[in-house]
Amino acid sequence: IQEQACWALGSIISGDSAQRDAHKQAAADVGALLQLVTTMHAHAANAAVQQWACRALFHITFGDDAHRQAAADADALPQIVAAMRAHSATVAVQEEACRALIYITVGTGTDAQGCARKQAAADAGVLPLLVAAMHAPSTTTALQWQARVALISITRGTDTQSSSRKQAAVDAGALLEIWQWQ
Repeated sequence: IQEQACWALGSIISGDSAQRDAHKQAAADVGALLQLVTTMHAHAANAAVQQWACRALFHITFGDDAHRQAAADADALPQIVAAMRAHSATVAVQEEACRALIYITVGTGTDAQGCARKQAAADAGVLPLLVAAMHAPSTTTALQWQARVALISITRGTDTQSSSRKQAAVDAGALLEIWQWQ
């Protein structure tokens, strides 16, 4: 039931319809972000729940900085990282987790909240997982691309901690994986 609920939410708030933003806001207003994170925590062993919850997080945060921050405030970032750890061999979970990470951490890296979201993802241990996702034997081109963009999103910034995020990516083997991917 939880898998279908996450899937349905993602379906309702996605797409190019003129009503998409209103649907996203309605979902946020009824506590969907916190419910998604709670569901991910309660069903951590269920790969399908993790996949569809990450997909819903991607859709609700796409193009909306307030929802990005609300997701971070609901502790979505550590839960996404936990899903990547628990389901490292499940490509669908890895792809959707990367997409969610991209849109929660996206930004120029000059605003304080955006930089804090990037740092929260790094602090949760996502950088080595992104490198592993690029390297895994089951990795698809789509997953390599998503992991690479997530890595860019998280390491980009001019805040005082951006250098440590970049160094952590290097230490995790990101440079080697990026060049081998070509």
